[in-house]
Amino acid sequence: MTKKEFIIDKGNHQRGLTLVEIILAASIISILSLVLYHTVVNGLKVWERAHRFVIEEDLVIFFDQISQELRNSFSFSQISFEGRTASLSFPTVIQTKADQKLTQGQVIYVKQMGQVYYYYDALKGILYREEANYSLALQKRFFMRRPILSSLHHVEFIYYVARDGKITKLEQTNVLPVMVQIIMQYRNQQGQRRVMQKSILIPSAGVENG
Repeated sequence: MTKKEFIIDKGNHQRGLTLVEIILAASIISILSLVLYHTVVNGLKVWERAHRFVIEEDLVIFFDQISQELRNSFSFSQISFEGRTASLSFPTVIQTKADQKLTQGQVIYVKQMGQVYYYYDALKGILYREEANYSLALQKRFFMRRPILSSLHHVEFIYYVARDGKITKLEQTNVLPVMVQIIMQYRNQQGQRRVMQKSILIPSAGVENG
């Protein structure tokens, strides 16, 4: 083999190795892309399932909280019950900070008569809660506004009032009802609407209207 032929063969060999490297690199990238795709898809599925469970858990906590507040509700001339389709305000027992002058600067929570206010923002899909202690409730002023539930598709409050010995279903009321039904709609991971609802009896209303 001449020197010239040797150089040509060497050049061909170098081009062959470069092509193999390109094919190998392309194969590795394809495999990594496939692994990454499955990782992302599986991660999204896990997140969707977790998100759905979080919504359902938050709904259960909300139902427990508002059930206790409604069961502690009562008729009071200075603080009225105001029930609407997407909002609800009523007097109840709340937990608030005690006067620090009386507690020598210590943060102590006490139970006292107050008012809570729930309202649903349909544009944002969020249910908010506000509350007021007794003095602020008399002024119809609320504080501690915070979101309770999010990612909601629909919220509805329905009221059952005792009239003339019969239970009447109402979409809104300004008197303390004997029962409040709460309906919550949200979407699951498949985009399907799911519904959770709860009916809450108000003992003091039953006594007064009974």
